[in-house]
Amino acid sequence: MSLANNESYDVIINQIDKLINETDFSKLYNEKIRLFSIGFNVEENKLTESYYDLLASEARQASLVAIAKKDVSPKHWYNLSRTLTILNRYKGLISWSGTAFEYLMPNINIPKYPASLLDESCKFMIMSQKEYTRKLGIPWGISESAFNLKDLSNNYQYKAFGIPWLRIKKRFRRRISSIKLW
Repeated sequence: MSLANNESYDVIINQIDKLINETDFSKLYNEKIRLFSIGFNVEENKLTESYYDLLASEARQASLVAIAKKDVSPKHWYNLSRTLTILNRYKGLISWSGTAFEYLMPNINIPKYPASLLDESCKFMIMSQKEYTRKLGIPWGISESAFNLKDLSNNYQYKAFGIPWLRIKKRFRRRISSIKLW
């Protein structure tokens, strides 16, 4: 669709508004722990036992929209973990897999205020990326991507590649090379 006139913009804006207004975020929300489940198990007819629980995550976008729409309580925001890690006497939030995407993507449409925890964590992530990749001799900006491994259906596999000391889950602590930095 060509956006040659304001009517085209209005159509797109109306479609986006309709999509947001018709989305009920509360369906994935666990009231007891005030967090969003990562999915719904259709076979068991219940939310999965895994949750979006980190502030340093792209999930914070859904959190803010759900709070703004009043689909969930603002108290949810305070249940997002703010666990910190340290490198070279600097601190920053940890994320699920330590990728640039998790820290930077939400900043596309969520303001990041100077000297805030999120701003400092983004700077910390960039410093960590540069430190890690300098020792590996590769460009910084490690993130999610497909890679050269295919499944039985001949589909390329997808993985979150991140900085080891920024990851919360030990199962993600797979090194890109034999250099151990943490």
